[in-house]
Amino acid sequence: MSLKTKFLIGVVGLAVLLGLSVIFFVKTSVVEKLRAELLRKGEVMAHDMAEESIGLMLSEDILSLRERANLHKSVLPEIEYIFIQNSEGEVLVHTFDKGFPDYLKNANIIPAGQAQSIKALVIKKNRVFDIAVPIFKGEIGAVHVGMSEKHVREYVNDIALLFMGIVIAVFLFGVSAVIVFTATITKPLFNFIKGAEAVGKGDLNYKVHVRTNDEIGRLAESFNRMTGKLKITREELIKSNTEIEMANIEMNIAKHQLQLERDRAQNYLDIVGVIIIAIDADQQVSLINRKGCEVLGYSEDEIVGQNWFDNFIPERIRDGVKAVFDQCITGKVNLVEYYENPILTRNGEERLIAWHNTVWHDEAGNIIATISSGDDITQRKKIEDAIAKAKIDWEMTFDNAEELIALVDKGLNIMRCNKSFARFTGMPIKEILGRKCYEFFPADKGQMEYCTSHIQTGESMPKMEVKTETGQWLYVNHYPVFDEKGVVSHSILIITNITDLKNVQQRLMHSEEELKKHVKDLERFYDMAVDRELRMKDLKKELKRLDAELMQYKNPVKA
Repeated sequence: MSLKTKFLIGVVGLAVLLGLSVIFFVKTSVVEKLRAELLRKGEVMAHDMAEESIGLMLSEDILSLRERANLHKSVLPEIEYIFIQNSEGEVLVHTFDKGFPDYLKNANIIPAGQAQSIKALVIKKNRVFDIAVPIFKGEIGAVHVGMSEKHVREYVNDIALLFMGIVIAVFLFGVSAVIVFTATITKPLFNFIKGAEAVGKGDLNYKVHVRTNDEIGRLAESFNRMTGKLKITREELIKSNTEIEMANIEMNIAKHQLQLERDRAQNYLDIVGVIIIAIDADQQVSLINRKGCEVLGYSEDEIVGQNWFDNFIPERIRDGVKAVFDQCITGKVNLVEYYENPILTRNGEERLIAWHNTVWHDEAGNIIATISSGDDITQRKKIEDAIAKAKIDWEMTFDNAEELIALVDKGLNIMRCNKSFARFTGMPIKEILGRKCYEFFPADKGQMEYCTSHIQTGESMPKMEVKTETGQWLYVNHYPVFDEKGVVSHSILIITNITDLKNVQQRLMHSEEELKKHVKDLERFYDMAVDRELRMKDLKKELKRLDAELMQYKNPVKA
């Protein structure tokens, strides 16, 4: 749509709006004012007629009363009718030519106690205001004056037509002025359009030729200055674009190098044997290496961006670990450099991790994330627990053993001993440690040298029996302990109290001597018994022989 068309539409719209506004004003404000004036005139006329009718009605001069009504009606063209009623409501006089219409008798009855009554009626499509005024307070009758609005409407329509003519004249003048004005304005503007199109095509040497001293001329000068500046700006922009392209190339090279460095750093993180993880201030994982993914059982994409504590920390410790993390991020507490806590893997297994922690700061020095390296110590912890349990079991066995056990160094100094050793010596263990073992088990010089030599060289030593000053017998065993270089570090002495065994042995030896003596006596007795038995056998044989001979002597006949 051209500028000329826009101006014409604007003027037409303004003229139509102005005409409608005038008509509306006339139809409302002027009509109301004229109607009020019409009613005022009717009221004055009705009251005057009522005052003049008192005497005529009291004297019953109907003829004069009719003449008075006709006279008042002729005074104002707006009066449609006048009629007078007596106190019984009968019409005494009226101004109608064709007879009084009966519907007017009761059309406007004055309420008791009121000075007048006005009622709008429609008579022959014409609006009439019936103004009723009581005569002598209504005791002798009432006057009705009908004021027609017809003349008001005609007057208003005449005024509206007058204003409409004025509006049409103004409209025609405005259209003509707009045509001339737009012709004056649009010609330079067409030059501007042509110049803008040329500049849009890249011709920054184009100049707009407008030789006026008004705003259009100043606009043309500004346009020409603008094209000149645009030409300079374009040259600078081309230069800047070239520089930007070079900078982009350098930035892409740097970005590529940075990506290479990042990939290299990621490779370094992936080949280390510990977990590397970064957690930002929102508790989300921003970085994790391959080892961390392997331990957790997830891919990197499944971990990065997830809340570390809600997804990978056991529920029983989650709230506590979260609270400590938040306090570290806000700087309320210092981050603990070393910490151990379990993590939750994909299959629900807990793995114990030993963390070494540090923090990242932004340029303002605010903590924005934590970075931690974690070592999976689950298996090591199990081994340590097993070792600790074994140590406890060994110590319980060591302390509850009935044998006297002591660990001695190469100088025969006691490094450690068990409770049985302390009970045997009657001293607390603390007082025993550091003392020479031979202080508690004295031995002759030969035994001392023999024992020292075997302990220092780590050679096995045959079992040795030692008798204490109190008469107790001890059975001493030596077991050397070697370090990783095969050098003797210390020895274990296991000492068994064999005093009771020795006493039994001595009693057995004494019993053996007595037994041997009894055996010899038995042997002698046996020899005596055997010899006697043999002699008895010979004697029996001799007796038997003698008895046979005697029988022969007794029975000679048979022989």
